[in-house]
Amino acid sequence: MSGTPAPRAPGDRTGRRRLFLGGLFGLAGGVLGFVVPAALLLAAHFAPGAGDDPASVELGAIVAAAGLLFLCLVAYRSGFRALRSADRRFRIASTLCLVGSIGLLLLLAAAAYVSGSASDLAGCFTGAPGATVSCVRDHVPSTSVGGGLAVEFALAAFVLAWVGSLGLVFGLGWEARRIGSAALGASSALYALELLVLVGPIAGYLLALPAASDTVAALPFLGVLAPALAVVGTAR
Repeated sequence: MSGTPAPRAPGDRTGRRRLFLGGLFGLAGGVLGFVVPAALLLAAHFAPGAGDDPASVELGAIVAAAGLLFLCLVAYRSGFRALRSADRRFRIASTLCLVGSIGLLLLLAAAAYVSGSASDLAGCFTGAPGATVSCVRDHVPSTSVGGGLAVEFALAAFVLAWVGSLGLVFGLGWEARRIGSAALGASSALYALELLVLVGPIAGYLLALPAASDTVAALPFLGVLAPALAVVGTAR
C-alpha cells in the first residue's frame, strides 16, 4: 500500500500489539471453525464411517471457534481503543467490536441452550450449507420453554456479531492507510469479503434461495487468510 507512514502516536505500540493478539485469536478460530469442519466433511465423504462421530466433533469445533472469535474481537477492540489518540475514527471500530462481542456471547448462549440436542444438530452441519439453518430449526427442542424462539434468537445474535465484525473491516483499513501496510489493507478487504459470504446461509434461509449458500465454500480460505494477514501487518 502506498503512502508515507504516519508518525508514531502514544498508543501505537500497545495498539499494534493488541491487534497482533487479535489476529492470532482470529487465526486459531478460523482454523478451528472453518478448516477443521471442512476437513471432517471431506473425510466423511471419502471415508464414510471412519472415526468416532465426526459430526459431533465438527459441532464442538464450531462452538469452540466462536469462543476464540469472541477473544479475537475483545483483543481487536482493545487495540482500537489504544489507537484512538492517533485517529478518533478508531472509536467507531472499537464500539462495533463491542457489539460483535455481545453477539458472539449470545450465540454461545444459544448453543448452550440447544446442547441437549447436540447429537441431532451435529448432522445439520454435514449436509448442504443451504439447508443448515432449516435443519437446526427442525431439531431445536420446541417442547421446552422458549424453544420455538431459539433459532430467531440465534439469528439475532448472528446479526449483532456480523454488524460488530464490521469494526475489523473499518479499523484494520484505517490502520493500514495510516501506517502504509499492504498486509493490513488486504486483511481488511478479506474480512469484508468473509462477511459478505456469511450472509449467504441466512439469505438462503430467509428468502428460500438455496443457491445463496453456495459461496460458503470460500470460508475456510477467508477465515484463515484474513487474520493471518492481520498478524503479518501488525508483527513489525
